[in-house]
Amino acid sequence: MSNAIEINVEQGLKLLLTQLVWPSGLIRERACVQLARLLLDPEYSSETQRQLIAWMKSQDLESVNALGLLPFLCARLDQSDFTFPAFEEIASAVVKPSLLSALLLHECLLHEIKPALWVQFLYVTPATMSFILTRVVSYPPAMLPVSFDQPGISSLPAV
Repeated sequence: MSNAIEINVEQGLKLLLTQLVWPSGLIRERACVQLARLLLDPEYSSETQRQLIAWMKSQDLESVNALGLLPFLCARLDQSDFTFPAFEEIASAVVKPSLLSALLLHECLLHEIKPALWVQFLYVTPATMSFILTRVVSYPPAMLPVSFDQPGISSLPAV
């Protein structure tokens, strides 16, 4: 009788995806490398991609959501002809857009994205910008960082 434990593909992928958020950076890196290897394996590629995108969609934090892009990038680094999913598919998985996820997407899909899609992905509404500017302007100077004391910085654009 063998002492080997059998784990099906779905359970193994869930374990690797769980390890992407472990506190240890080494464990996260190893999980990322293994997910990249599965993305490159023709037998497991589609299931790994499906599970990874579903995992990304389920994340609540933008930094954790961006971790889901790393296996795609790692796969591209291992094999230069690795084909990414369509931009729309990956962008829809980035449910919490951030500068980090935008930079990772840019690195992943460098030559496959039109500039107009970037603007749409990183769009900040005028209302959000207005809120930010009114809050920064309304704080007393003592509460602002030292960098705001420099000439020219205090003249923020009108809202």
